[in-house]
Amino acid sequence: MFSPALPGALSSPGAPSAGDAAPPWPGSTIVAVEGDARYGFSVTRLDGSVEHPPTLSEATAECEEHDDPTDVAVCVARVETRYAGLDDVRLSLEWAQRTGGSATVG
Repeated sequence: MFSPALPGALSSPGAPSAGDAAPPWPGSTIVAVEGDARYGFSVTRLDGSVEHPPTLSEATAECEEHDDPTDVAVCVARVETRYAGLDDVRLSLEWAQRTGGSATVG
């Protein structure tokens, strides 16, 4: 699992020692995303909590419960955007693990 670190957070002058330092990232920080929209995601946070959102088909099916067709369309768009975002986070975390976070911009 990816373990985030803040470069230089504990090595800069005047920084607190490792024993009394507050974590550099909030507990709600996403540290792992596994799975996909079709079969379901698992989202793991730094504090150890894990979320299992419904699959894309389950979430969009819930949108059909709205009476107004516009509300259905808005709901589906929000669900699809959320799941695309989760996939982007998953890919970003994979990239960070493989490269150590270094980037080369063309």
